[in-house]
Amino acid sequence: MAAANEKPRVLVLGHSFVRRLKEFAAQNHSGGPYDLNLGLSNICSIIFHGIGGRTVDKMIKHDLDKIRSAAPNIVVLELGSNDLCDKDSDPETIALSIVALAELLLTELSLRFIAVCEVTARQNEPFVGYNDRTALLNGYLRESLRIIPTAKCWQHRGLINPTNNAVYAPDGIHLNDIGNKALYRSYRGAILWALSQVKQY
Repeated sequence: MAAANEKPRVLVLGHSFVRRLKEFAAQNHSGGPYDLNLGLSNICSIIFHGIGGRTVDKMIKHDLDKIRSAAPNIVVLELGSNDLCDKDSDPETIALSIVALAELLLTELSLRFIAVCEVTARQNEPFVGYNDRTALLNGYLRESLRIIPTAKCWQHRGLINPTNNAVYAPDGIHLNDIGNKALYRSYRGAILWALSQVKQY
């Protein structure tokens, strides 16, 4: 954990959702309720690292140094949707690779907690059955992470229903401002949950 006089460091890590949420929060930083520290500046510091198109393999190959340099105590991991875009991919295999990455980060960085976000369904599926496979992947994630006491499978409650057109950008994949507000609240909730768990250890 961070030193006694130092706030915990949280890394929000993942694909384009993370990058776009950071941009959304930055645009709203000066006038509204949304900011780059998710309204939590009094209790933690938050770093965003999101790269469009990120998969588990790409993150392992390209991002580990950046992750290490951030020296986080807590990670919120948003990953898996791009892996599922490969029609030949297997939801269970992807879930296992995400869990393996989470375990790697927990061990190598001495993390106190990691929140692994469920994959969000898409309004515009890349192929028929994509959303069914997200449900399978999320089920495997929940089951696999249940046995790791310093990890949790986190559900984006405001983004569950793929037919909720109100949250999607015109591409049917990314989030519009309404969706980003829901994601902002969800990441904030995940961080607060993680901080509450850290106090128990």
